[in-house]
Amino acid sequence: MGWSVSARLTSFGLALALAASLASLPIAGAAADNTTTIAGSTKAPAGDSSLDNQGSDDGDSGVNDDPVWGYFLGKTAYVFFHEIAGAMKTQDGGTAIANTVAKRDQLAALLLIAESGKRFGGAVLGDAVMGWILSWRQDVQDDPTADAESGGSWDSRNLSSAQISDLLCALYGSDPAHFHGLVEGGDIKADAMAGCVEVYRKVTAQWTTILGRAGVKLDMSDSLAAVEAKQGGSNGGQSSDADAAAASGAISLEQRPSTAPTLADFTGWLTDVGLANNLIAEANHDLALATPIKLVMLQCDKNSDPATASALPDGQTMLCYEWLKSGYDAATAQNVEAPPE
Repeated sequence: MGWSVSARLTSFGLALALAASLASLPIAGAAADNTTTIAGSTKAPAGDSSLDNQGSDDGDSGVNDDPVWGYFLGKTAYVFFHEIAGAMKTQDGGTAIANTVAKRDQLAALLLIAESGKRFGGAVLGDAVMGWILSWRQDVQDDPTADAESGGSWDSRNLSSAQISDLLCALYGSDPAHFHGLVEGGDIKADAMAGCVEVYRKVTAQWTTILGRAGVKLDMSDSLAAVEAKQGGSNGGQSSDADAAAASGAISLEQRPSTAPTLADFTGWLTDVGLANNLIAEANHDLALATPIKLVMLQCDKNSDPATASALPDGQTMLCYEWLKSGYDAATAQNVEAPPE
């Protein structure tokens, strides 16, 4: 299924053209500075059904180049896995596995990379994440009034300059051949290439040990590197039957209604496309948790600051509609041409 969004969408109401193309996705009840879009990113190898998310009807030939969807997918997946990483606990249920900001960033990156070879709405997750980071950083650099280091909103505090560099380095280290464009575009310096590969190897080994001790199993056989290795006739060191994790269903979703008029269309569209459901279904396929996590999507209002403690019960973590809406707004602002006056 090939499709794209009109280049002249200017508001979310008109963006329902995107929903019309994605609404057919079933909700899975069980399931650079040199660029401002993901249009130039490496595409998924054609004809490999293992890349296709089971919640998508795109099929092997369904490649989605739309930069708005790519940006939104990349940021949403990052926010999703960042919250999951922060909510993961040990077997006794009382100790957070990623108990520092740095550990949470590392674990979120590892979870993203584990799913990087899968398509969501026709876009490969690894490419979408890379495209979002480069586009967001370019926008910050182009706006002299922006301050990526300051607080005040999810947009301005989700990634510092150091976090951007670390995440790009992790992506490159996970698959240098696939993400070679990061070096060619100057986002990763040539003298840092080997270091990124080595750091990724060490961090992955360390987290495998940490997760194992905490009773958590993570299967990496759907990362881009592993998928490409399988295509080349190798299993890439991963189990072909995903014995590291099974469909545990340890992550569940509650999507609460929104009462804000400014969020009504967006939350309805979000339900229609089923992205959160599909991310959870894929994560549950590859991630076996020691203790369950309930992800609650809700309208947070003034409590949407990530540093604000949630009033949700233990074992639940919030995902604010405002965080996701800000990502959609940023995507349209950067990638959509406004109509003439």
